[in-house]
Amino acid sequence: MESWLLPPAAPHLDVPRAHLRIMARTVPLADQPRWHALHVEFALFRPRTGEKPRSLAELIELTSRAMHEQELFSPADWDFIEWLAETYRESPLPEPPLRLQGIELLRWLARWGNPPRIEWHGQPENVLFQGQLAEFSPHLQDGTGDLMFLHQLKLPDGQERPLQEVRFFAGRPPLVGVNHAIYLLRNPPSASLLGSLLEQPAIPVKKLSPRLLTHLRKVGSRNGEQ
Repeated sequence: MESWLLPPAAPHLDVPRAHLRIMARTVPLADQPRWHALHVEFALFRPRTGEKPRSLAELIELTSRAMHEQELFSPADWDFIEWLAETYRESPLPEPPLRLQGIELLRWLARWGNPPRIEWHGQPENVLFQGQLAEFSPHLQDGTGDLMFLHQLKLPDGQERPLQEVRFFAGRPPLVGVNHAIYLLRNPPSASLLGSLLEQPAIPVKKLSPRLLTHLRKVGSRNGEQ
């Protein structure tokens, strides 16, 4: 209990001599391009060699070396390296880049999403995850002569985004990315229905069933729409 609540200070130099970067990008799945995985890559900087890419196996191997290896890193970097070792030491190690989706992606986000530790590749922001929910929001809007039905993604702060701006991650639980943040998705559609919504975002209302139209009127009334 004491070691958990009052962990000893990690030994390190005043100025760390090694630095670890964790970089991520969203990549569509080869067989389901509308769904994405988060690809994670590592880069290790040392004064003599500069910054070089490192695999998951190479980072885990650092924890088996002498104590002086730990002293080269900042406490935050070494904490991440030890977490990798604890998480993957007993598992078959995947080939780089590391592809995260489903429960594995959620585990990473829950541990390193707030405060954000992982960089978006080529962007100034880091990957932010605060456990917040996003959801689909149905709308009726005027089209070119027809009333149209469409969905948008409603974010926790009330903003709504077109589905074309959203990255949908494969696996369960359902997760979506908007800009630099990732959210849990409430009540997601099936993969086939989502594909249809992305291909044809707006549908003429005259093609909807009476039952669905009644539901949409109720939803619009609650949201203050006409």
